[in-house]
Amino acid sequence: MIVPGFVICFNPDKYGHQCGDYVLQALAELLLKSKREQDTAARWGGEEFIILLPDTDMRGTLVVAEKIRNMVEQHGFNDGVTDHRLTITAGATEYDHESMELDDYIRKADTALYWGKEQGRNRSYGYIDKRVTLQSFE
Repeated sequence: MIVPGFVICFNPDKYGHQCGDYVLQALAELLLKSKREQDTAARWGGEEFIILLPDTDMRGTLVVAEKIRNMVEQHGFNDGVTDHRLTITAGATEYDHESMELDDYIRKADTALYWGKEQGRNRSYGYIDKRVTLQSFE
């Protein structure tokens, strides 16, 4: 089981909450269209989403995270008034057979997410026992 967390870089206070609701719904539709049949995608809190990727290692998870990140960055979100360009930052972790608590995985994914935000956002990081990116596996 893999638990990536995504944070959307979008300010609903700047564009209004109705626009923010539209963006969250449109992003949810994009995530649902891009996931595999065995994956589970859900909104997790205000501007965060979680995708569970069964039978996927960290490299595969970061490939998926980068695919989604690029797709969101290139997608035009139009709320009927304005075209919006969004970016996301992704944090991922993988099932490690040591903990059975979902909170432990959320905490690790959040740590990776904050690494991405610290590095300027619009990127994907993974947490195993250290900071990793897709380039770490090449």
